[in-house]
Amino acid sequence: MSRPPLDDAKLSTLSELAGLDLSPERRAVLWPALDGLLQQFDVLYDVDVDEAAPLHSFDARWGVKQ
Repeated sequence: MSRPPLDDAKLSTLSELAGLDLSPERRAVLWPALDGLLQQFDVLYDVDVDEAAPLHSFDARWGVKQ
């Protein structure tokens, strides 16, 4: 999933929607942290759902030799 890059205008809009009155200096500090968080979500969106076993199928004894 390709996300458009975060810029100051989008960050201003997000902060206004959240009810935060952020100064340009605070937005400059928040920008890289929020962009890094969004990049982590992008990585999760790239994972195919069928790659993980459903939780009810998990058996911790799978690796144990009996």
